[in-house]
Amino acid sequence: SALGFFTLASIDLTPGGKVGTGQVVKKVTARAGGSDVAKGLTRAEKNDVATLRTPHGEVHVNDVTQARKLLDNMPELKPATQNKLMPNPNGGLANGFKDPKGTYRGDLINKSNPTDPVHPGVQNPSHANYPHYNITQPNGNKSTIIINDGS
Repeated sequence: SALGFFTLASIDLTPGGKVGTGQVVKKVTARAGGSDVAKGLTRAEKNDVATLRTPHGEVHVNDVTQARKLLDNMPELKPATQNKLMPNPNGGLANGFKDPKGTYRGDLINKSNPTDPVHPGVQNPSHANYPHYNITQPNGNKSTIIINDGS
């Protein structure tokens, strides 16, 4: 069928393994057209995650929702915050810090002038002109999700 095939897997919601009066809860996982619906990633998105795990990997997505979907499927990463402070990679802020390994940070808007490019004067045009997420992988390598028209 157009929906592909379905597999059933039992899941236990209680320490004893039973729900209510001996009922077993079933979870449906659908697979269709090379996508893993349970994880919510298409084949292309899985390739994007693989690219982001490479040194200097850069992917382009259409919107923040797509970017967050990729980040949500990279459990090795967490938001880059420290004692509720945001990172400051260039050290220009008195209370800033560098992005720790295994983190991501969103540069989504130019806070000084929201209609200007995100980072005026940065050499990489995609990084300068479009909202993006900076990723510092657990091994210290860096990668980026650029949010534009996907080109």
